[in-house]
Amino acid sequence: MTERVNWKTIGFNVFLTVVLVFILGLNYTKEKAALEDAARMQGPPPGIGEKIEDFLVINDQGKKLSFSEVAEGDTVLVFWSIGCTPSVWALEALETLTAETSNVTVVPVNVADSVSSSTDFFAEKGFNLPVYTDAGKSAKWAFKVKITPAIYLIDESGVIKYRQLGLSSQGLEFLRRILEKSPS
Repeated sequence: MTERVNWKTIGFNVFLTVVLVFILGLNYTKEKAALEDAARMQGPPPGIGEKIEDFLVINDQGKKLSFSEVAEGDTVLVFWSIGCTPSVWALEALETLTAETSNVTVVPVNVADSVSSSTDFFAEKGFNLPVYTDAGKSAKWAFKVKITPAIYLIDESGVIKYRQLGLSSQGLEFLRRILEKSPS
């Protein structure tokens, strides 16, 4: 006796197999990205006196730029994210500080959110700072950003003059004093 082939069952099994392979592929891709991220984040962030490596950011127009293209003279580089309240406080303090000290450029780099989210957030808060986001984790990996805010003062030759990981009023006051002593 010949058995009939149940094409519906075969089709369903093939469909399930394709879905399973797709899900496993996505999981593999995410796991591979997570392993690469973990490997590139090993070691301490760059410290005072070290020359930074150039990295990429995306501006509010969606254009990729190198840090060296956006930094002018002494630059305060701040890594931040929208969901981090201390990051927002740091941006508020830095905006006030730069209004009082015109000899410094502030480059805020959002390491967690999109350009459009960052632009909307700055508009909502009334910030007059430029909008930059990390381009493909280039900044995150260069500075091993594990905590936000992370604030760096970088001189025109690309050497770190000050570093603050996290936020403290004493740290911001120290940065203010450094900037007030910087030549215009």
